[in-house]
Amino acid sequence: MLRSLILISIYFFSVYSSCNKGIFCNQNTYSFRANFTATPGIDSIVLNDTVWFIMDESVQLQDLNTNNLINFSNAGNLSFVFGINKVISATVILPAADSFSYFVRKGVNVSAIQLDLIREFKPVEEVGRYKLEVGFIPRKKGIYRVLIENSSNVYTRDKPCDKASFAVKFTNADQHFYLGYNISGEQVYYFKVY
Repeated sequence: MLRSLILISIYFFSVYSSCNKGIFCNQNTYSFRANFTATPGIDSIVLNDTVWFIMDESVQLQDLNTNNLINFSNAGNLSFVFGINKVISATVILPAADSFSYFVRKGVNVSAIQLDLIREFKPVEEVGRYKLEVGFIPRKKGIYRVLIENSSNVYTRDKPCDKASFAVKFTNADQHFYLGYNISGEQVYYFKVY
């Protein structure tokens, strides 16, 4: 009985002290948009050229659920996972992250678990904006699909219990769906390397 009471006390202490809130406090949950562009924006590039994936968002973000403007500065764990595949046919894609070299102009390259399939990058916060600029430099020919995963359970260092998700969308970019057999999505970008 005493052991159970101690374990329950430790649980409540660890959960509620880490969030700086009491038992009856409500957690805020937000949903934001992370807009990406891809440049040069053409459907084909040559070997050793560069495709840039760029995000430049204010830390003052519009919550997609309420349309309220939320200050979400000082994010503790905001990052984006890039799934990179070589398109073989309408039904066959292969992991291809190792077909590229990467140049991070703004942001941080985070260790990824499946290096043949994904790369993960964390934006930097500069002058009230989250910025990420990553260059993909192809080392092999082919048709490639880049899928940027939504980021979820993001917290700020100031309010660690508030959580946000960032839905990725390509803006101001032709995503070249015809290269991927018209398999589309807001988070997908295709290009050919020759």
